[in-house]
Amino acid sequence: MRRLDPVQLRHAVFAHETEDGSNILTRPNRSWRASMRSPLTLLAAYRNDDGRESQMSSSRRELISPAARIAARELASGVVLRDIDNLWESQGFAPGPTPFLETGLGQRRERFQCYLDAVDWTDERHAARVVQVFASLLHDHYVDQDLPDCRKLRRELENIGYRFEGDGRIVKIGVGLRPGALVDLTDVSAIHEGLQRIARAEQHEDPALVIGAAKELIESTAKLVLTELGKPLDPRADIQKLIRGAQKELGLLPSRDADSGPDGTEAIKKILNSASAIAVGVAELRNRGYGTGHGPASARRGLAPRHAHLAANAAVTWCELILETLADPRAPWRKATAPTTPTTSAPTAIDPSDGTGAAPRCP
Repeated sequence: MRRLDPVQLRHAVFAHETEDGSNILTRPNRSWRASMRSPLTLLAAYRNDDGRESQMSSSRRELISPAARIAARELASGVVLRDIDNLWESQGFAPGPTPFLETGLGQRRERFQCYLDAVDWTDERHAARVVQVFASLLHDHYVDQDLPDCRKLRRELENIGYRFEGDGRIVKIGVGLRPGALVDLTDVSAIHEGLQRIARAEQHEDPALVIGAAKELIESTAKLVLTELGKPLDPRADIQKLIRGAQKELGLLPSRDADSGPDGTEAIKKILNSASAIAVGVAELRNRGYGTGHGPASARRGLAPRHAHLAANAAVTWCELILETLADPRAPWRKATAPTTPTTSAPTAIDPSDGTGAAPRCP
């Protein structure tokens, strides 16, 4: 198969490659259009000569579901083109290329789709801005309207952890990491899955599941850090060993001496000591039967939502510390692991004399 440049990627679904390498146009691939994948996360979707569909997609998880995108696109059919452009451009997006074949979506849906195609759905910063686009779409054009598509979009936003308020605000449901904590990492799907599991458990008022998911989030974060730094994972390592290993690699152990600045102060060392204890405490709370993962001998007693909320926020506090330190280009751990250039001294001139200053004689 020949390679396609980024401008051609969106239209790769329309190309069928014959045995001699030439292309003939075929009808659009319905499964691709339905899934609403972006050219930045889907390199190509096409059918091989034997009729099998082949897809080359990113291994990183998409942060906004196709169902949410479709619901927003359907609502856009009631908005004029100028306002569709304003919705996206206000969040810094430019439209992707216009398809060269008729898609049957209609002019307004097609314009909205061009902007959807320009989004990197695996980038948390893009996803956060898209959510604001969807919120503005609901508030600016469908305020106080209870249309089926409005309800569907609100429901899809809640499924991915966002709640739309009547005043136009979009509120993150449950716990979450600050934007930027997961930038440029290879695979953060386990982190997003853990956060969503905590959010769903809180919505259903299941404290044991929240505590179990909080412990798993800590474990996933520690493993992610070690993997990103190229360190081997010990399959037999317990949660305490993983926590200590991640903090050690990032220079976040209290015993580590920093050169200067706040990282070398006793205050930071006390905070780091407490952070480690927080992570271990969440794991111990789960292991004592208050969280899911181990079947208790009897029903859990005395467990309240406040305990779950404490565990969830404690886990997020530790994970944010670890992930933001990993992403910080000026973090002390980068200096410790930076390769040093060996210094070479000038070669010492050898005195051919015998020490008396006289030139050596030939034998």
